[in-house]
Amino acid sequence: MLGREGSETGVRPDLPDYPAQPPRKWAAQGFNTVQIELVFGGLRSITLDGFDSDVTADISLAAGDGISVDIVAPGTRIRAVSDSVFAAGLSAYVDGTRQT
Repeated sequence: MLGREGSETGVRPDLPDYPAQPPRKWAAQGFNTVQIELVFGGLRSITLDGFDSDVTADISLAAGDGISVDIVAPGTRIRAVSDSVFAAGLSAYVDGTRQT
């Protein structure tokens, strides 16, 4: 998602692993997938190579001249540089295609 109010973008990928000891609320509801929402402010550059509906991704962050992010999922790679990054949310849900 690209923000309408400035140079910001966000992603909300599924994480590849589910916690061994999830919050009780998640366990009680039988959740098996965790999503994290990351928001990048002061976006300087962004590139998108490929696109796929698989939302499980590996995420790498590096500090330098801004914060570089590299998000890699099957068939998709996103690279961006921004001034800031923050975790806007963490949630869980049941993914019926995932083995538990």
